[in-house]
Amino acid sequence: EEALRWYRRALAIREEIFGSGHPSTGWNHYDQACLLALSGDGDGALATLNRALDIGWANNRIFNDKDLDSLRDDPRFEAILDEVQERL
Repeated sequence: EEALRWYRRALAIREEIFGSGHPSTGWNHYDQACLLALSGDGDGALATLNRALDIGWANNRIFNDKDLDSLRDDPRFEAILDEVQERL
């Protein structure tokens, strides 16, 4: 829980500097999604990954990141992977 607070604080600082929805915040969302997935909050992780996609984030790391293994059987995660693949 404390780590998630720090990730959210880092996102807030980055948004203060660059503005909400700036592509540089994509990694903040991605890292939060990893933490949420590891803590068992699959729905929160998927929503956070979608926010990263909405602002333009895409990186091939998502395909092999073990932090996201708990999401791999979810069709919503498969859709996210498809979207990332299209962007790369």
